[in-house]
Amino acid sequence: MPHFQTYLGALILCLALISVAGRDNKGNTAAPEAGTEAQAIVKRFAAGDIRGELVVFPEERPISAGGAVFAQIKLSTDATRGGNMAADLLIEAERGEIGAITGASGEVQDNGQAVRATVEGLRKGRDRMLQVEVKLPRMRSGRTSLKVTLNSPANARQAFTLASFQEATAEVFWDVRDCAGSYSNALRQIRDNPQWRPLERWRDASTPDPDLPRSWLFTPADPRSRLAVGLAEPETTGASPGRSEREVFAEADKLVRARKDPALDREGTLGWTLGKVAGDLETYLSQPSSPAVCAGAPGLVSYYRGRLEGLAQRGRQLTRLAADAKRLARWKVEVAFRAARELQRNRLRWGGGITPVTMKTMAVRGETLAGLTASLAELAAVPQPALSRIENAPSAYDALIRVAEVGLEREGVPYAIRDQVRAAFVALDAAARLELASQRHAALQSAFEGRLRAIRDAYAAHCVCQS
Repeated sequence: MPHFQTYLGALILCLALISVAGRDNKGNTAAPEAGTEAQAIVKRFAAGDIRGELVVFPEERPISAGGAVFAQIKLSTDATRGGNMAADLLIEAERGEIGAITGASGEVQDNGQAVRATVEGLRKGRDRMLQVEVKLPRMRSGRTSLKVTLNSPANARQAFTLASFQEATAEVFWDVRDCAGSYSNALRQIRDNPQWRPLERWRDASTPDPDLPRSWLFTPADPRSRLAVGLAEPETTGASPGRSEREVFAEADKLVRARKDPALDREGTLGWTLGKVAGDLETYLSQPSSPAVCAGAPGLVSYYRGRLEGLAQRGRQLTRLAADAKRLARWKVEVAFRAARELQRNRLRWGGGITPVTMKTMAVRGETLAGLTASLAELAAVPQPALSRIENAPSAYDALIRVAEVGLEREGVPYAIRDQVRAAFVALDAAARLELASQRHAALQSAFEGRLRAIRDAYAAHCVCQS
């Protein structure tokens, strides 16, 4: 519908004029009463027998570049002689363009930034209203003004006097900022940030990792139920992690078989959702700049955070299982060390010079999985050159790979502790898999959350214009 915004703006301004009250006879602005909403700003001017009012809304925030603002011109007279009167108006927009004028009854001459209009039919008790649309320029920041010049009445039936040739002006200003442009630039920077690329991270996470072996490094007797069957270990107590053991190994076995987190499969519900959200965010960040680009950003962030709740739940599950697996692994390592300490004194020595006597003072080193792996490798009589490589491995999983390459069946290691040592390595294998999956999940979630948080912050910083 042509000029719909113009008519809508006129309606809004008319409603505002109804509430204008409490102005003095000399002031140009209407001060709002305490506890009421801001009133319209009224600039008064007069030439000869014609009075004018230029009315706009006060703007608490900058106006968006490339948009439009509206003003209303009210003309009135108390003159009773000469019948109807006519007024000549020159309407100028600095750094802007006059979009449309409604209410002029005579000729309108328009050259873009300046419009000359004639308003006819003025007489006492018959006011005339004009609605002016100002199209704002696209610029980084600045001010745009609307200036109205009223010339004296031009009526052939009216006697010409000096007063008849008077003119008066009124002017209003708007602060203009390119909120849409600066927000679009911020979106492109977010899109290009390598830390916030969830689409790439999801594609990697949903594809089997070629660097991970297709099987367990240390195979449990039944990875989906118990760690091993028939091990001579202390009875499970309330302080031991036995109750979570089944869930830990069931989940670790899924990770081993898939060489990825199967919950992120592209064919699954969560995987499909992640791909859709990642693609939608990529499209949003790549959109061209437009005056409406700021619209709906907070709602978009809230909506997609809701869609990603499944990812957050999966992340919390993996974090919990990784913590449980680490406690289980440490407990298994301590079981192996305790079994070694309980060997009789006449047992044979084994690699590394460790004997039942030295075992009584030997303790598990470190709290990390890598530290536990190195401690257990020493107990398993891994040769010193290989032990140094294990201790310097970049991750727990790399350390376990190096142990597996050396092998556990070392000569001189008492058979009485071999089962406990292997069971501890199996637990470390499961813990390392879950730790790796949890870390990759956290990186994926961080990429999604980083983008959403960056969009929210960019909106708050740049989308400050009056809509």
